[in-house]
Amino acid sequence: MIRPEISGFPGPEDIKNFLLAGVVTGMSFAAFFGSFDVFGVLRYTFLSFLVLLARETGVRMVVYKLDGYVDLLLSKEGASTGLVTAIGAAVTGLPLLALFPVETSVSRKAYENWGKSVDVIWARYEFYISAVAVLVPLITGFLTLGFGFDRLAHVSGFFCLFQMMPFDYRSIPTGKLDGADIIRWSGFYWLFLTGTSILLIALSL
Repeated sequence: MIRPEISGFPGPEDIKNFLLAGVVTGMSFAAFFGSFDVFGVLRYTFLSFLVLLARETGVRMVVYKLDGYVDLLLSKEGASTGLVTAIGAAVTGLPLLALFPVETSVSRKAYENWGKSVDVIWARYEFYISAVAVLVPLITGFLTLGFGFDRLAHVSGFFCLFQMMPFDYRSIPTGKLDGADIIRWSGFYWLFLTGTSILLIALSL
């Protein structure tokens, strides 16, 4: 992957993955909410782009401060699972939802020559980055809820809830989710962010 010169700045591959993830997420939400038509898919794709934009903005601001690199990856397994679930929801009319389209890969820049002594420190940075990746969309969701944009808040809550699942296993059709990094370092923060995601969903009903 060709990396941009500015730390944290998205490259062409990041933008492509962002667009694909937004479309997959939008289709998943449209089917889940029973609006699997052209207008519904466009509406929820737009909302999904806003949620993903909040996530990426938070992540890249932190990575810029750390002088590192971050890649937004499209999980082929997760995206395929989401699309199959969306089709199942559209066909059966059941409220089915699976949101595992993206994962974040973080690497070092200023610290890449330090050797193994920095690995533990950087692993902790990954925890902070994963926490921000969930926290910023949650904050955005609560702010939009306060302004009456209930559906955007609802989408934010569900997206964050799925990202908080502690999945990082080859046998599960997802990439490494943010919850896997968070629960590895702090069960309290994992419970807090998971509970906050559920609260946002409940308040935006």
